[in-house]
Amino acid sequence: MGSARRTLKVPPVSIRYKDAAVREVPVRQLRLADFAESKPWRDVRSVHGMTHHLGKYASVTTGGHVVYESRLELARLLLADFDPAVRGIFAQPCRLAARVSDRVRHHVPDFLLVMRSGTVRVVNVKPADRLQDPGIVEALAWPGELFRQHGWEYEIWSGADPVLLENVRFLAAYGALVWCPRRRWSGRGSRWWTVRNSPWPSIGWRVTGRLRRRGRR
Repeated sequence: MGSARRTLKVPPVSIRYKDAAVREVPVRQLRLADFAESKPWRDVRSVHGMTHHLGKYASVTTGGHVVYESRLELARLLLADFDPAVRGIFAQPCRLAARVSDRVRHHVPDFLLVMRSGTVRVVNVKPADRLQDPGIVEALAWPGELFRQHGWEYEIWSGADPVLLENVRFLAAYGALVWCPRRRWSGRGSRWWTVRNSPWPSIGWRVTGRLRRRGRR
């Protein structure tokens, strides 16, 4: 952690936009509004023989697709999409640059979550076994320090309770649930489906009565 503190005084954050523009913002001036009309830093393309699990997830929270680059990232994305405390999700939101241990380093976070409480949470996803590598630990430490200094939350996520993930994947399998527009959820006959046996008992979704009846068949 000591080396992580030797960073540039005002590290820049680069954000890529849908119109192909790239904007650089000092991290201490970074605001949520800077991500409006932004796009993921990397273009996700599947290549034959690639070992990574790449894809795009149809998110109810965003009303569009959110990219992911591993099954573990998809699991965290599903939990974010099913979490009522989350109101916005950005994948690969930016590229952070800083001088760490006399060397310029770059880092692209996996996700940026906008919470209904008004806070912003930056999330990096890594398998638990890779967190035993000191190099990986350092690579994840310095971005966390900079984001925390900015007043944002920082999370390193390595997995969750298997029962919780199984329930969330089951609910996400309903295509009608994934694409149901938010404005229709408040209509007559809407219901709550709650993930059972979950350490997050507040996770739930409104689904139409028709979909609920379909699930009982």
